[in-house]
Amino acid sequence: MPDFIPLRMAVVGLMALAFVTFFVAMSGAIDRWPMSLATLTYEVGTSWLMILLYLFLVFVCLDVLCLCHVVPSAALHNNGWLSGGIAVALTILFTLAYFHYNDKKRVEMVVTTMKNMKKDVKLVLVSDLHLGYHNTRADLHRWLTLLKAEHPDAILIGGDLIDAVTGR
Repeated sequence: MPDFIPLRMAVVGLMALAFVTFFVAMSGAIDRWPMSLATLTYEVGTSWLMILLYLFLVFVCLDVLCLCHVVPSAALHNNGWLSGGIAVALTILFTLAYFHYNDKKRVEMVVTTMKNMKKDVKLVLVSDLHLGYHNTRADLHRWLTLLKAEHPDAILIGGDLIDAVTGR
């Protein structure tokens, strides 16, 4: 980060706040909060972990490149361009990931069996719905509309149906 003390203090303060929100969200305390505040706390707390993971990987890679003398160590200190570049790259990565996450894909598979079946059976398999603070009832209703449009004989749920019981 650039050697600008107010910016560093703001970043450290925001990082500490985001870090604390994760533990507040996982403690179950948000179950009694208004849904909008609980969702915001959950989203900030869990998103912070993903950002932290990617920042850790970036800095490990930069340190390895520095140890291998590919990147000069002076380039890693007080470099606003590097900090800005990392911020832009991660923003682009997470934006693309968000759009990819929301773009659900239908994948058709044909399974054959040696058993004598009177008719073809159409099964729909869904998994990892993670209903709770991140995926809401509105998301579930949207997905159910897609599932029902398939006119399946049965819907199979592969796992991770609920993240948290919110009662909402």
